[in-house]
Amino acid sequence: MAGADSKTGEPEKLGASERMLSVEQVRDAAHVAAQGLRLGKSPAQIVARLREQGLTLAEAQGIEDHIRLACQRSHMRIGTMLMVSGVLWAIASILAVIARPGTKTAQYSSLILLAAILQWLYGWHRRRKARKIRPMFTDRR
Repeated sequence: MAGADSKTGEPEKLGASERMLSVEQVRDAAHVAAQGLRLGKSPAQIVARLREQGLTLAEAQGIEDHIRLACQRSHMRIGTMLMVSGVLWAIASILAVIARPGTKTAQYSSLILLAAILQWLYGWHRRRKARKIRPMFTDRR
């Protein structure tokens, strides 16, 4: 039996730090944390809002940090995909000029190359901005 005393067979009493949150509590807390993150609230404000919902300090900080990390990973992934796509478009535009030399092809290819460079720069910007979502130092006020 998981969570049972080995001698008596009775369930162990859970302390405040070992309590189990329901799925709805976790879902609601994650929603509140994600909304606070989207609105640009500080970690302390998000934790305070989660504490108002009845979570302990450790639970609130853990959920806030988990959501912040998930958001950072998502933004990094999107930025990486934009950068890779920009590089592929740039290669395609250069290969188009090589494959079909001509003035119209060169004009269209230069526009595609410009768009590819802008897309790569936007992906780089997204990745750079994502690093600020979750600071690397531990004292986060």
